Amino acid sequence: MNRSLELRAAPDHFGPWVPGLSDGERQARWRSLAALAMVFLGPLHPLVRTCVAAEGDPVAADTAWAILEGLPALRKRRLLATYAALSTPKMRRPS
Repeated sequence: MNRSLELRAAPDHFGPWVPGLSDGERQARWRSLAALAMVFLGPLHPLVRTCVAAEGDPVAADTAWAILEGLPALRKRRLLATYAALSTPKMRRPS
């Protein structure tokens, strides 16, 4: 394994890396992340292809994490903030 990948932190438990998700939910989370990566990073960015591959490949999931960790801070923050806003349940309004 690439030494630089070994030194990176393990994925925090969010998004498609959450343990115990159903296959359908994990697939939906990978597709959401891939779509946002396409918008924020461009359709040819390796994160887009890796997220699509990670739907059925745990090695690609590790690679996606490494690519995400390697993004410039502002791009990463914008992508993850949008992902969080889309995937966090909305608070109920008082009746």
